[in-house]
Amino acid sequence: MSPNAPSLAGKEILVSVGGGAVGGPLLRAVLAARLASRAADAPWRLIAGPNLPESEFALLAANLPANVTLERFRNDFPALLAASRLSISQAGYNTVMDILNARARALVLPFAEGAESEQTLRARLLAARGLLSIVEPPFEPAALAAAIDAALDRARPRAGDIDLNGAAASARYLRSRLGLAAVPAGVSLS
Repeated sequence: MSPNAPSLAGKEILVSVGGGAVGGPLLRAVLAARLASRAADAPWRLIAGPNLPESEFALLAANLPANVTLERFRNDFPALLAASRLSISQAGYNTVMDILNARARALVLPFAEGAESEQTLRARLLAARGLLSIVEPPFEPAALAAAIDAALDRARPRAGDIDLNGAAASARYLRSRLGLAAVPAGVSLS
């Protein structure tokens, strides 16, 4: 985290749906559960993504509760994650990596329609390691509110709970398997 990143003592609940193409149900489910959670009075920020259909975005915007902000995209998403009280999102690869890097307290609701299993598998593995919480479909408001409250009680993941330097580790492994000399720390191969 950069020295200019916001404090980890945030109050905002950050809800994101990646690109947003299939994010409408998650946004609606979270809004329905919000009032039953103990964070109902906290500020909530919904990031709908550029691909959420305009009609869904407009409907959400027209019925937005007080203390809830709706946006399409944020360039400072990693900083928002680091500063959030809780992140609620789908479990897409990029979002999960951002969550892990920010050490955000997180609740994920994986997209699992049709034959989709990637997000669910990823979320289950990380939940088993205590790095995030998971709610699987169906997203009923009372159960989702209870999961939000339980996630708020969890500690943020500690730094070092997971190695986020996979590219460097892979390069070291490949070099060792090929019998090549190790590259000194700080030297780039690119």
